Amino acid sequence: MKDRWLLNLVLVGWVLLATMAETPPTLAARTTVDPRAEVAAALYAASATQAAVERAADAILRTLRKEIEALRTQVRTGAAQRQADLTAAEEKYVAALASRDRVYAQEIAVFRKTVEDIAATPE
Repeated sequence: MKDRWLLNLVLVGWVLLATMAETPPTLAARTTVDPRAEVAAALYAASATQAAVERAADAILRTLRKEIEALRTQVRTGAAQRQADLTAAEEKYVAALASRDRVYAQEIAVFRKTVEDIAATPE
C-alpha cells in the first residue's frame, strides 16, 4: 500500500511536469488552470486506476475510455470548449470504477485528497 501511494505521488509529479512542459503557444493559450480538470486527469491516469481497470475488464469502462481518448484528442487539437466534457468523462470513469472495486475506491480517495491539495496551491 505504501509503495502504491508513493507511485501515485510520483505520477502526480509527472502529470504536473507534463503540464508545465507544454509548448509555449499552448501554454500561452491557457489563461487559467482548472483545478477540477487537473484532478480529474491525475485520477484517471493514476496507476491505481489502471490496475483496477485491468481487474474489472468491463465493457462499459472500455466504452468510457474510448470516449475519453476521443475528447482528449479534440482538446489537444484546439477544441478547448471540450475540456469540460473531458473532465466530466474522466470523473465518470473514476466513479464507475470506484463503484465496482472497494479497494480501488479507498486508494483513489487518498490519492484524490493529495492531488486536490496540490491543485489548490497557487503555483
